[in-house]
Amino acid sequence: MRTGLLSDSNVSEYAIGAAYGSISSEVGRDHLQGIVFKGAPTSTITVTAVDLDQTPHKAAVTECLDVTNWQPVDQKTGKPITIPNQAKRYTVTGGLETKGSSWVVDSYTVNRTQPC
Repeated sequence: MRTGLLSDSNVSEYAIGAAYGSISSEVGRDHLQGIVFKGAPTSTITVTAVDLDQTPHKAAVTECLDVTNWQPVDQKTGKPITIPNQAKRYTVTGGLETKGSSWVVDSYTVNRTQPC
């Protein structure tokens, strides 16, 4: 998503409902502010619960998101944008459900004050 536009991504293949709405809002806000990101985050995900008795199937995950190499930059100047007190590694919890034969994110909570 180097343009900063959600339409240039495949997020809708991986996120639905509240998760898609949150991502759409975040990307839209960044786009309006002229912010794009260079590099890429990395993460480690742990599955914390699975319920295969429901339809769709449900799961919960905890992710350690590392944004050390994912830098916000001003789209016009290309200069890095400094975010005060931005943690470089923090926890994200999420809910997933099946959509057809795939798992998609239906909710998530970013916990920037919870380092990992």
